[in-house]
Amino acid sequence: LKAGDELEVMVNPEAPSGKILQEQYKPNLLKEHKIGVVLGPQDEYFVEESRAQLFSEQGFRLSNQVDRMGLRLSGTPLQHKKGADILSDATAMGSIQVPQDGLPIILMADRQTTGGYTKIATVIREDLCKLAQLGPGDAVTFYELSLQEAQRRYVEFDQRIRHAIESIK
Repeated sequence: LKAGDELEVMVNPEAPSGKILQEQYKPNLLKEHKIGVVLGPQDEYFVEESRAQLFSEQGFRLSNQVDRMGLRLSGTPLQHKKGADILSDATAMGSIQVPQDGLPIILMADRQTTGGYTKIATVIREDLCKLAQLGPGDAVTFYELSLQEAQRRYVEFDQRIRHAIESIK
């Protein structure tokens, strides 16, 4: 697109009109977020100081290398006990993979299905939505949740999404 270009907007005549998402369902788009994670599956492959560093107030920033595959973070590198390489295993959306350079990569929607780097933690479902809205330079800090707490919050998040959808039907 260049200055002066005009785009034609097509309106679907069958689409319902006048539907507005209620304020309680609108996201709060900030430039920094506290992101909940569950440790593992390979958190024991990191030195104790690095596991603590993951949760430090200093946190991380998104580097310029962000896309639908993953969000590469910048900050204090995390240290492995014996290297970053493992036998390839499955990756989940939200896995925090840590290659040899120690800078975490949060795997997103278009990630690879398997990977051979250690994964220190996994982002909870509702916070993946926050991460997807961030851009280069934005700040993230992590906090730890138990698997049970993450599962409880997943159910609550799913219910909020269902209520939001129902509110605009």
